[in-house]
Amino acid sequence: MQHEADAIQHSPAWIYQTTLVPAIFAKWASVVADAAGIKSGQHVLDVACGTGVLAGEALQRVGSLGSVTGLDLNPDMLAVASSLAADIHWQNGNSENLPFPDGVFDAVVSQFGLMFFGDKVKAISEILRTVKPDGKIAVAVHGLLNDIPVYRSLAQIFKTYIGENAAELMNEPFCLGDPDQLRDIFVDAGANNLNILKTTVLARFPDLDTLIDAELKG
Repeated sequence: MQHEADAIQHSPAWIYQTTLVPAIFAKWASVVADAAGIKSGQHVLDVACGTGVLAGEALQRVGSLGSVTGLDLNPDMLAVASSLAADIHWQNGNSENLPFPDGVFDAVVSQFGLMFFGDKVKAISEILRTVKPDGKIAVAVHGLLNDIPVYRSLAQIFKTYIGENAAELMNEPFCLGDPDQLRDIFVDAGANNLNILKTTVLARFPDLDTLIDAELKG
C-alpha cells in the first residue's frame, strides 16, 4: 500500500492535482455544476474527470440520495481521484464509447476535456445518449489562446526556447475557443437548446516557475 501511495505522489497526475487543480480547475467546478443545475438526489456523470475535482463538487450537491460517477481514460488520474474520494464511482473508459445505458443520468458534465477527444462529435453524442430526456449537460472548454495573455506569452516562450512541437502542445487546450466552431460540434452531435456562455475565472499560481513546471510536467 505504501509503495502504491508513493507511486501516486510521484506521477504526472499528482503534479496535475497539486498544481493545476488548485490554480485553475478547482475554481471552475462550481461554475460547471451550476450550469448543469446539479442538485440533491441526482445521478451525475463526469466525463474526462481527471483527478475528480468536478465530481467532488457534484457529490457535495447530490448528497446521500444521489450518486456520482467519474470516467476517465487515464488510469493514473483515476488512481489519484480514488485516493481522494472513495464515495464516487470511478470508471476507466473512453468518452467516445461511454459504458452506460441510455438516459440514466440527470446531469452529465465535462470540464476541460473535450479539446483532447479524438472524435469530439461522437463524444458529445454519447453524452447526449446517456443523459435523461429532461436532464442537462454542461461542458467547459478554454477560450482562444490569444485571449489569455499569460498562456499566449508562454506558448511563444516555449516556441523560442524549446521548439515548435512544445508550442503546438501549448495550443491544443485552446483549440475550441471559437464559439461558432463549438456550436457546430454540438449541433452535429444532435444537441439542441444550446446556451454558450463566456465566463472568466481568475487563475492564480504561487509564482511563474510553478506555472511553467506544471505545464511541462502535469
